[in-house]
Amino acid sequence: MTRQNPKQTTHAFFWPQTAFNWVELTLKLVLVFASIGAVYQYFDIKQENRVKQTMEQLKSFNSGELQAAQLKLNATWETYQKSFAALNRQTVASDQDNVRIQAKIVLPIIHQKKLQQDIGLLVDFFENLQVCMQHRICDKQVLRDFFCGYGDYFYYLHRPWFETQRLVIPGYARQLEVFVKSECRNTRQSMAML
Repeated sequence: MTRQNPKQTTHAFFWPQTAFNWVELTLKLVLVFASIGAVYQYFDIKQENRVKQTMEQLKSFNSGELQAAQLKLNATWETYQKSFAALNRQTVASDQDNVRIQAKIVLPIIHQKKLQQDIGLLVDFFENLQVCMQHRICDKQVLRDFFCGYGDYFYYLHRPWFETQRLVIPGYARQLEVFVKSECRNTRQSMAML
């Protein structure tokens, strides 16, 4: 009886001995790498589609009714900069006190200048944006980069209005609030932008 060398058996197990075995190993490796490449390509395409959808949101935000609403709101609030500067200088004990004081300035202006529809358009936009992000249709980081600055400013400026609307329409501007408070917590430009 002949004895096999253990090194030869192990060596033969890992390295193909025939041309057919080499071809078989090569095909298996090609299949594995092709599968890995397909998975990466799939996720790249998904990410590319998210970014494209986000850019469509940006295009929508910067055109048509939404742009007109932004321009009207910005022009209105620019005329009241001194009032907001005085509000920013006040030291108030609580966030609710700030909202109450801000409401005395913001709510009459919204009614007087008839800003309700413009605010509503932007609320709807940000509500849809949050849904787009939650369902991973849009890219979260790109949304943050493009919309957190304005979203934060818009939410905190109009927060008294949102709170009065919630008395009639529960949950009004809630998705906007979620977007600002969860995604934009580092921007906090709100009233300082006025």
